[in-house]
Amino acid sequence: MPIDYFANTLTIQHGTEDDFSLSEKQLAVWLCDGSNADLQTLNLKQILHPDEHCILAQRKKQQAQQEYCISRMIIKRVLVSTFGANATEFASRFDAEQRQLQLWHHDQLLPVSVSLSHSNGFVAVAMSLGNHAFGLDLERTNKPRAFLKLAKHFYHPDEVELIEQSAANEQQAACFYRIWTLKEALAKTLKKPIAQLLRPNVFELIQSNQLHSQSTQINQFDLSLICASPLEFKHIQASTLNEKSLSIN
Repeated sequence: MPIDYFANTLTIQHGTEDDFSLSEKQLAVWLCDGSNADLQTLNLKQILHPDEHCILAQRKKQQAQQEYCISRMIIKRVLVSTFGANATEFASRFDAEQRQLQLWHHDQLLPVSVSLSHSNGFVAVAMSLGNHAFGLDLERTNKPRAFLKLAKHFYHPDEVELIEQSAANEQQAACFYRIWTLKEALAKTLKKPIAQLLRPNVFELIQSNQLHSQSTQINQFDLSLICASPLEFKHIQASTLNEKSLSIN
């Protein structure tokens, strides 16, 4: 394994509240804690498109509602900063056939690529101008699990061996979740079901498909980003974000 997939190579920054614009050949990531978001205080009528209000109404659990709203607030902040227009004129729609989230302005598909992930109220959103294939995954790593047992059931034998070599339980968890976030990010990049990528060796797949990957650990979460083209990874703007800093005037 010539590339160290367990190194934390993604840069974490606490950017300014105005740093929401996109530029060519850059891939930017925003990470936000939405677990305490009070949906009653958010002016969602000035943020969500009518289609998005319908999707939100289908989310029954509070955490799912929080994660949906925060992810759309990040997306809308970026689109408003990049293209102008009102937030409600932009719509996010998942294309099941293409297995990807698409962004629209009225009836026009925007030249923006996006991947998002959420875990335990935290939301991560990756965006780039242009048609780029990339995937993002975020997982909380302090959940008690039988990591070795799960790995033997789902993972490639070489991946299991890596986890077995991690003696301490914390190291096993870090190794298990790094492999998991890479597999999830790879599935989104290749637009394949995660079930098809659990058993194969994720490191060999990344290399054989000539993909670029970076990962990091932050606030008891593991985050991996895989991209098909060598875009510049702009930064992760981290957990200083909250629902107030995401408000759209």
